[in-house]
Amino acid sequence: MKEQKQNKGELLLKGPGKERLLACARSFEGLSRSFYYLPDRKPEECRVQDSPYGRMTTRSDIIWHNRLSESRLMVADQLMEVSKIIENMADDIGHIGEISSRKEERIKRAFKKEGLTADDILIVENKDKHLEVYMNVKADWGSRIASRDAATILSAVLKADMTPSIHAKSLIDGEFDTICFEEEPPFQVLTGYAKKMKDGETESGDSFSFARPDRGHLLMSLSDGMGSGPAAAYESRTSIELLEQFTEAGFSAEAAAAMINGAMIGRSEERIITTLDVCRFDLYKGYLSYLKAGCASSFVRCRDGVEIISSENLPLGIFHETDFDKGTKKLYDENVIVMITDGVLDRLNGKLPEERFARLLMEIESRNPKEIADRLMRYVILASDQPIRDDMTILVTGIWRK
Repeated sequence: MKEQKQNKGELLLKGPGKERLLACARSFEGLSRSFYYLPDRKPEECRVQDSPYGRMTTRSDIIWHNRLSESRLMVADQLMEVSKIIENMADDIGHIGEISSRKEERIKRAFKKEGLTADDILIVENKDKHLEVYMNVKADWGSRIASRDAATILSAVLKADMTPSIHAKSLIDGEFDTICFEEEPPFQVLTGYAKKMKDGETESGDSFSFARPDRGHLLMSLSDGMGSGPAAAYESRTSIELLEQFTEAGFSAEAAAAMINGAMIGRSEERIITTLDVCRFDLYKGYLSYLKAGCASSFVRCRDGVEIISSENLPLGIFHETDFDKGTKKLYDENVIVMITDGVLDRLNGKLPEERFARLLMEIESRNPKEIADRLMRYVILASDQPIRDDMTILVTGIWRK
């Protein structure tokens, strides 16, 4: 019996818990890599004497002292966030439920009937009260069975809509492997985008991502590097990649943005500046959480109008202490989220460009995110006969209840 419980505990570590630990390691690796771009001078070459911090004899001495002070604060923030992640993981493990022997046998019989052998079944109710089921499973008679078909069998037994986790392999073969099944969220999403580079450039300074850190969330992120071209593209792309790695590891969007900001400040004597626009949609509860740093307004199209989510703060890379514009909004069936870079609004001549863009969004009857993005971009390009002076990116996400 003791050995059986140990095996079931190992199942949990082979699922999303293990993935989060690996993602945490990758995120810190990415952050450390971002510090490679430092001046050639080494810290020990700074000779400091006198004064509370020694006499700063050169500008580089002062820069290095300030950088070390900022790094200490950043590391402290990182350690605090890591402790929160570990607490959350411990809380997740604490929600392991005892499966009755009768229910376990029912699952095994149902799987066996369809040519599958299941063992070491573990049911978890996570902190959001959603079911997760872990099991060792293999296909019989040398066959291969889709994980989604196995989820259908499990759904019938548990009387809940189950689906394979995003980390599960798509096919079950003749070797035992650990599969995690999760409760299907009630919302689904479709995404689309449109991009246009500044005239004369070969690479856009805007970067974006649609990511699924887990089954229940969609992370939409958009960054606009200072200027345009390869340098701006590198900075915005680095911000998006680090954001994905940190949030996948379990960091909040705010903590991830703060650490990215600290990394940008510490990497160079010259300030590196980039905007960051983050929207995270909960597919179980229907809530949109947003965070904005120096970016353009976002828009949410509902049945009775368009809500404008504006931002009036500074971008990343200016001050160590950052204040983000953030909030939460309840979304409903057929709502549409639109995120843009400032080049889009800059091209709309005249007053109140946000209101003009919102009216256009409301006039588009299509529910296809790609079509909406293309039509918005086409309208913005034709709004002026002047050359395109800044990169433009439009992200669109449509939300539907299943």
